[in-house]
Amino acid sequence: WREAYNGENGWAIGPDAGLDAVVNDETDALSLYDTLENEIIPLYYGERGANDMPAKWIFRMKESLRTITPLFSTRRMLKEYVQQLYLPAMK
Repeated sequence: WREAYNGENGWAIGPDAGLDAVVNDETDALSLYDTLENEIIPLYYGERGANDMPAKWIFRMKESLRTITPLFSTRRMLKEYVQQLYLPAMK
């Protein structure tokens, strides 16, 4: 996820790395709850436009689709598998 996150297409949960699994799980859980309470839920239920739609939430959804889909699609994955694994294995 870190390679696709641009600050506007979702949320980063927890630190990058470096903690043992138990500490990392706890840190990620606390970060998730904090992010939900202070960023995600207020963004969705907060400021609404004239059509009663959460414009900032919709922007973030569209930004996610625009930036993440090309990086994490089955098409991209299959292309990489063919180029990096299947074709070299055939030789």
